[in-house]
Amino acid sequence: MGGKMRVFLCVLATTCILLAGAELCLCVENADRFVGPKVVLGSGGAGNQICAFGDSVFGFDAETPSGDNHILGIEFDGTNFYITGGNSGVDPNKVHIFDAAGNYVSSFDQFRSVAWGWRDLAFDGETLYGSDDAMVTKFGTDGTDYGDFSGPENPNRALAYDPVSGHFYTANFGASIYEFDKSGVTHGTYPNTYAAYGMAWDAVSSGGPWLWVFTQDGMGSMIYQWDPVSHTYTGLSLDVTRNSGIAGGACFTTEWDPSLGILFTVEQATPDAVLGWEITPAAGRDVHPDAIDSPGPLVMPGVPITPMVTVSNSGDSTETFYTLFLVDSAGVSVYADSVEVVTLMPDSVYQVSFPDWTPDGQGNVYDLTCITNAGTDEALANDTLAAITMAFLVDSLIPCGWASIAPSIDGIISGPEWANAYVVDISDILAEGGDGVLPNSVVLYAMNNATHLFFAVDYLEDASEDVNDRVTVYLDENNDDGWAPDSSEGNYWAFRSSGGPRLMYRPLPAGPFTDPIPGAEVGMSALVNVQYEFSIPLGTAKYELDVALGDTMGMHIYAHDQGVGEAQGWWLQTMDAANQDLPGYYGHIVLHLLDAVEEKERVHAATAFGLIGSQPSPFSSASRISFATEARTSVSLKVHDSAGRVVRGLFNGIKDPGVHDVSWDGRDDSGRELPSGVYFYTLSSGNKVSSLKSVLLR
Repeated sequence: MGGKMRVFLCVLATTCILLAGAELCLCVENADRFVGPKVVLGSGGAGNQICAFGDSVFGFDAETPSGDNHILGIEFDGTNFYITGGNSGVDPNKVHIFDAAGNYVSSFDQFRSVAWGWRDLAFDGETLYGSDDAMVTKFGTDGTDYGDFSGPENPNRALAYDPVSGHFYTANFGASIYEFDKSGVTHGTYPNTYAAYGMAWDAVSSGGPWLWVFTQDGMGSMIYQWDPVSHTYTGLSLDVTRNSGIAGGACFTTEWDPSLGILFTVEQATPDAVLGWEITPAAGRDVHPDAIDSPGPLVMPGVPITPMVTVSNSGDSTETFYTLFLVDSAGVSVYADSVEVVTLMPDSVYQVSFPDWTPDGQGNVYDLTCITNAGTDEALANDTLAAITMAFLVDSLIPCGWASIAPSIDGIISGPEWANAYVVDISDILAEGGDGVLPNSVVLYAMNNATHLFFAVDYLEDASEDVNDRVTVYLDENNDDGWAPDSSEGNYWAFRSSGGPRLMYRPLPAGPFTDPIPGAEVGMSALVNVQYEFSIPLGTAKYELDVALGDTMGMHIYAHDQGVGEAQGWWLQTMDAANQDLPGYYGHIVLHLLDAVEEKERVHAATAFGLIGSQPSPFSSASRISFATEARTSVSLKVHDSAGRVVRGLFNGIKDPGVHDVSWDGRDDSGRELPSGVYFYTLSSGNKVSSLKSVLLR
């Protein structure tokens, strides 16, 4: 058949019974364009399990519509193919997008201009990865640049991703196969004897998971099966050479056709083309976990949580099976339980709930594993799902301490100066500002007096000052979830310039910068690690904070290390980076109302109404709540749980003007001990209401 074909559909015409040491030849239509495929089995092969292995199921010309004869790598995200190209040798290199039918959609530029550009691609379910040198670039399907991390090769040519371990695999032609993670840490180096150009992770085929390695051995195109458990080639291979073409990238998917596991490969030939090869048919009986619904990325330390998993029956028979849920911490099992799922119909899902699990203290990291265990399952490779969670209390409210003596703004955080500050861990544990850090990597101190709001940031992760190191705080002064139209709200930048520390005000959404800010101070140091101190004046000028003592502001803050090129402090930790300029997603900061110590000495001199604070917080047995009344009045003080329910009435009566203390023992109105968690104190008098958060840790 002469001429170019838009779509290649190859149909199995003859089948030969496989004998030990023999070859199974699968003859296909359009033999003038496709030689093979030919399956060669070593001693590990099992011929009766692969009667459809190697069938060509789909293909398209990627060169002609893209105008690029340097087609290299490929991935499929469930909707579109993403194909890298060297733009026929002209900068910039490209990523070409084709739909599932092989129709050209669009292209976008790669961010780098190294040689041919990104070779093979990998996909983690959300973002793509490619490499043209010793770095691996992370980018979105829309072309967004998410930065680089180091890989073990130069370039990291063949590339695949294991979603369970979160590890990549790579090889550069005949060099070793490396296993590494998104931090650039190598977890294994394994022998390799083939000229690898593409790799694809297969968690579906029987006996897997497997790594399929697409190679240029003999200047042709060979597919080899590699075992990531034994770290050896299995002896199973597939020759897919056509028209003297050579191998490019590869990807494996079950989303192009749910009935098949398909290996898509790039053939660098005339024209450069994409070809799809059947690796495995859909299993007749297949149950597996779809998602770990609970816990999420964060859990509250000391608070029970119900593990929940969605399981699916993708097979053709009704199934009864057990689902297991396991929790490990540093390799030690801390929880294990199972639930029987009865008569789950084909093409159905079910959410399994397990008995409660209580995580331990702040900062503990847990490995979660869900396993479906059905003796009739024919697709065992997808029976395990893994995730990670961390015990971390996200503090969404910052009640400032009272600065009875203003700190010296010299960039050195002195304990006595900041002893009254509210201290909160703002480490970017969920990787919103970068690749993420561990708890207690970045710590914020906040306090105020009648004239200034004071911040200090202890950036323990950053060891040296770099130009453009910075802390940026966004403040919605009237807490209305929007920016004032008169340029009187925005963010404050404390940063290291070439001339030293500076603090400037930037109105949002737009307006003239104020640099320097009158009445403000800023200091930085790096004696052991980078530390910031800065003050923002209270007042009515646009660059000042037009707030009163006791007011609540919306707040977002991040701390950026220019040396690594990312923010490692990020608060609220749960706020998506896409919402950084939207105050409705911020946490809150409350200015301290008054100095409780001074007010106690002047018992009746209180000039405002509201809650002052609680000590200690968090607490385990008892907490003292302080509040002020400005006149003799009837007040009510109640405790609410995180769902808003009243769990304890602490006071209901008349109070004279002044500062008052009430204790709470962590029990409800019936005398029962309440569980660990977040609770809220609510003080009300007439139409006046004041609230304060506290944390109970048993």
